[in-house]
Formats: sequence, C-alpha cells, structure tokens
Amino acid sequence: GAGVAEDCVALPRLDEAALLENVCERYARREIYTYVAQVLLAVNPYEDLPGLYGETVMQQYAGRPRPGARAPPHPYAVAAAAL
Repeated sequence: GAGVAEDCVALPRLDEAALLENVCERYARREIYTYVAQVLLAVNPYEDLPGLYGETVMQQYAGRPRPGARAPPHPYAVAAAAL
C-alpha cells in the first residue's frame, strides 16, 4: 500500500499491527530488511534472493549518504554507519 515505509517510524501510527503490516508488505515486495529507528529488522525469506549481497551491492553502501539522506535498510548500511 501507499503507507509502506523503509523506516517504521515514518508510519502514520506506530503500533504492533502497523509495524507488522509494514514488514509484511515489504516482505511481499522481496524487501526483507526494514528499519525501526536505528534497529534493522530482518525477515528470513527461506530462499536465495539474488542481488541482495556481494561486492556490487556493498559499494552502494560505501561512504556517507548525503546530508538528510539515509541508505536503504540493509546490513551493509548498518556496517557502514558503524565505521
């Protein structure tokens, strides 16, 4: 739906039902990672998702995002932010 967010904090209401609905909708789109503020949620897809990892994807998360921007949810984004 239109209310799908990379970060659940951006949802109009943040409760258990809204968080679960958002994560489920992202999962249906094959987007298995979702932020809740600084926490990265992951849903196991129980299958290989080509293009989710590797050197090319890692390079997308290298360096700092422009001011006011945030990298899409991914373990590589968490690792880059920690460096």
